[in-house]
Amino acid sequence: MGLQLYDLAGAEPERRFSPYCWRVKMALAHKGLPFDTIPWRFTDKDAIAFSGQGRVPVLIDGDQIVFDSAEWGLNDLPVGCELPISTAREWGLFISRAIREGESPEFSEPGMFLVRPNGTLFYAARSSAPWGRPPFDQMLRGIDIAAERKMPARGEA
Repeated sequence: MGLQLYDLAGAEPERRFSPYCWRVKMALAHKGLPFDTIPWRFTDKDAIAFSGQGRVPVLIDGDQIVFDSAEWGLNDLPVGCELPISTAREWGLFISRAIREGESPEFSEPGMFLVRPNGTLFYAARSSAPWGRPPFDQMLRGIDIAAERKMPARGEA
């Protein structure tokens, strides 16, 4: 059995929304490590009780259980919820102000950037709305197809 990742899911199992789980999925994809995801909800605490904690991500690698992203060297992988506003502005992301109590005073709207190994930009998508996030599994499939077909980025003329 390969890697298994318990991943935070919404009412619909395909709706995954944890940036901490995204970070693990991005790192595993970047490292070329195949994995299966297991949808997990806040009410499913018993399903991950074996990990000794009550939150995800939880990654199972054979007999090893990993729930600390530092063990995977992921702390330097920026995820939007931790991205400084100044960096978000540099990247051209849309910045919003809080409209509800409990929201951060300012935060960036979604963006997805794929950067080539030489540091140049291959793909960029920005959204001015919180619902503009493409499902991560669909993004990974699209990247796989582009890589298999050796498709270049468009708009480079």
